[in-house]
Amino acid sequence: QTSTETSTEFMQCFLRLAGFLGAAAGTEEEQAKNFQWGLLLLLHALPRHPRY
Repeated sequence: QTSTETSTEFMQCFLRLAGFLGAAAGTEEEQAKNFQWGLLLLLHALPRHPRY
């Protein structure tokens, strides 16, 4: 994900890529698992704003 790309744009790109790869990307269950990992990594990359 780039600094100007929203999480929605990132998700759309990921889904297009997963669809393009088809069977090479694994079963739907494997794709969902990989998407969850990607989303988790994305969330960890976002800046955190602590509440005081």
